[in-house]
Amino acid sequence: MFLYCRSYIPKYSASQVIKNAIQRRKERKNVMQEHLERLADKLEYKVYPYHITHYDPAHPDYIPAQRQDYKQRLTVDTHNMLVDGVKRDVAMQRQVDQAIKNLDRPYLKGKHGVTKNVTGGLKDYFPIEIPYSQAGNLQNEELEYENVFRNEKRWIAQTIYPAEKTESQKRHEKELESRPVTSKFHPDKGSKYDVETPYHLRFPYLADRLGHPEFLANPFQRLFRLESDMYHPSYNDQPFVQHPSADPDPTLNFEEGEVIYENTRLQEWLKFVWWTGTFSFAWICWVLPYNIVYKTNLMFDHQIDASFYPYHLQSIYNMDYMRINVLAATAASAYLWYFHHMSMNDIGRNYVTKVQYNKDKELIFVTRMGSFGVVREDVFETHHLEVLPYYTKSGVQSMRQNDLGMYELSCLNKQELMYLYKEDAFWNPKLKTQFLTNHTQLISKQYFGLKRNEEVEYQKTQTVGELPLKDLPAP
Repeated sequence: MFLYCRSYIPKYSASQVIKNAIQRRKERKNVMQEHLERLADKLEYKVYPYHITHYDPAHPDYIPAQRQDYKQRLTVDTHNMLVDGVKRDVAMQRQVDQAIKNLDRPYLKGKHGVTKNVTGGLKDYFPIEIPYSQAGNLQNEELEYENVFRNEKRWIAQTIYPAEKTESQKRHEKELESRPVTSKFHPDKGSKYDVETPYHLRFPYLADRLGHPEFLANPFQRLFRLESDMYHPSYNDQPFVQHPSADPDPTLNFEEGEVIYENTRLQEWLKFVWWTGTFSFAWICWVLPYNIVYKTNLMFDHQIDASFYPYHLQSIYNMDYMRINVLAATAASAYLWYFHHMSMNDIGRNYVTKVQYNKDKELIFVTRMGSFGVVREDVFETHHLEVLPYYTKSGVQSMRQNDLGMYELSCLNKQELMYLYKEDAFWNPKLKTQFLTNHTQLISKQYFGLKRNEEVEYQKTQTVGELPLKDLPAP
């Protein structure tokens, strides 16, 4: 014999849910009405700021500014209109509540069963029991009874009122009133608050000590009066920042220091790959089209017999069309060669063959491959460099050229990447640990804290007279 135990399932009354929803709605409306009544007594009308001298036409310091005067007057009128609306709606709501209270309702008087409700109160004629599983739908139906008192409380329900100001907002208004003004501004698009910040009060530009020569136009641009946003005076005249210099900082020392990394073998391989790819592509894009144009029949009528098409099956239009295609293919091939040349430069220039400090270890001189296999040297500031997080060690064995892999060094200022091999043979053993740990701040534990035992080890890694070492050891 099997016994089935039926667990208790709570029931909910639909009418009780409706009563609760109506009661909550009524309480919220009453609280809102009380708040508006207190607010209406405290709200003050705003007056035009004649106490500010440059807004008062009768004062000698008055500055006529049509746009600012209009905005200020619009602000005052809008605020006063809101205050009038709040006071009017609160007064009207009081009248409506008093009229409802004074309504003659005979069912509240008399005897039970004659002129009054039989039960003496509200009777639940719908004692519907709803299972627990359907209670969620019933809770959503409360929204239908949220508008029960909307008509009764329609004045305060539709009232837009200004919020009470905080202390910080009041201080901010006082600061705006004391702003400096000037009478020398553009009347059509300017403002009387367009006061120029003195140059010595602007923020100094310290992000790049190597200078910005690109702010200066080259001779070709100056000769033909070509403008650019970069060196236009309106672009360089920053309102709050001092103009960056086009020349390097005089305190920088460009004297060469110790070599950090050098890979001469990579330099030879880069030259080989660059010249091999360039000449191979030039053969396909230039030599072959040249032979087609000048050493075949397609350009001259007396060589038409050498055409690989049966000329007796072709029309004159087809032959002319093939001749034009030769010229178009030559131009397209020249562009493809240029595209290949630029692609080789973009790929090869990221591989570094030599990295060297200056005497003060504030700069590094980076040697890498440039256009047409020419070696070039660039200068970067050390505090702008960052070694990007390491690659995942699992699942990418077949993607590496060797087991050691490479470091990806990034200049956060110039947005350039540099690849350095991890093999110890290319590194200066005295500088590798210091160089790498000085430029791994993005993955340093200083950003998310050190453990107690790690804090002691971190203090030991600090050096005197050199750049501080970070908490991560050399990978």
